[in-house]
Amino acid sequence: KIEAMYLHLNVVVLAHPGPPGRAMQETLRNAIDEAGATPVRPDEAIGPGARRSNAVMRHIQEADLIIADTSQHSPNVLLELGAAMAHNKPMLLLVNSQEHIGLPSDLAGFDYLLYDPANLSEVSTYVKRYIQRLTARRTA
Repeated sequence: KIEAMYLHLNVVVLAHPGPPGRAMQETLRNAIDEAGATPVRPDEAIGPGARRSNAVMRHIQEADLIIADTSQHSPNVLLELGAAMAHNKPMLLLVNSQEHIGLPSDLAGFDYLLYDPANLSEVSTYVKRYIQRLTARRTA
């Protein structure tokens, strides 16, 4: 029964789109998929003629979980996290331990994982377990 629930869990991934974020994006996509959930990268799901901001906000509104890499304090990611907060979405934040920027103070009360970019398998394991716990709470 729990496995069937995974299929209905949409997880939106917010991360820097450039080269520093590509390995993380792939790691997250695989971990979410392995957990049986549906990974959604809003910037990859924008149709022709659609406004990026509208598409991203729609995906956030429909999401069951938001996972965001806040390491680079990207203005887009932070804005999108604000929208997720406004919709009371569960959020898991990721912070690169090598960048020494830390978590913005307004996000300090949310679940976060301090990760080593040289060991993304730790991120994968954590994300899979996090999704399983979220799903278990929803079925209880």
